[in-house]
Amino acid sequence: MRLAGEIAWITGAARGIGWAIARAFAREGANLAINDLRPLDEPHAKIKEMGRSVLAMTGDVTNARQVQKMIERIHKQFGRIDILVNNAGGMPIPAPSDIVEVKEEDWDKVVNPNLKGAFFCCRAVIPYMRKQGKGKIVNIASLAGRSCTPPAGPAYGSAKAGILGLTRHLATTEGRYGIRVNSVSPGTIMTEQMVERFQGYPKAEQERRIAGTPLNRFGKPEEVAAAVLFLASEEASFITGANIDVNGGRFMQM
Repeated sequence: MRLAGEIAWITGAARGIGWAIARAFAREGANLAINDLRPLDEPHAKIKEMGRSVLAMTGDVTNARQVQKMIERIHKQFGRIDILVNNAGGMPIPAPSDIVEVKEEDWDKVVNPNLKGAFFCCRAVIPYMRKQGKGKIVNIASLAGRSCTPPAGPAYGSAKAGILGLTRHLATTEGRYGIRVNSVSPGTIMTEQMVERFQGYPKAEQERRIAGTPLNRFGKPEEVAAAVLFLASEEASFITGANIDVNGGRFMQM
């Protein structure tokens, strides 16, 4: 029960990594606010079954007004906000790797949910955390932001590199208020979407991609959630401005 009684807001929690984080936090005693653009009926019901209080919100993190309304709803229901996990975003497929082929609207569709949304959410929660004198923010970055992964495209890599810069900046400025800010950079994680995509590759391509990871497999959403849980817990009480790579060793070979 490492998060017993704490209030956590997880964005993009309907499925994949976000839903895995929500489950992990609920198991460890946290009460949750979750939001997504997708339906949240099933996550809401399952979290309730686990004995936790939950506020499910349909909300767009790229809309500053909606973000402000969400944090106000969270504070009204729970009275505080202890943890923010900026998970909303994702990588569209296919993504052109040649910047000449990237249209402005396609750039915005990637950068806005991945980076601008995290900015809006951090800006919304930090005043509450400052008043409390404590808080924890975990931003979901990516291997694409740590190195160069051409299939992800320039917009996604730039957005996730921006997440890492935002993490370091906030860790520097907010530490005086007792707020810790860290990030997690997943590699290839077998979410529902990734499983479907991977199964569409020829066998030779599947083997080639797996061979690029020293652990000779891809990750599971629960493995990313474990790293996020650690950073959100008191076990990481003297860690801020850090990034945890969850990529089976692939980063070190790039």
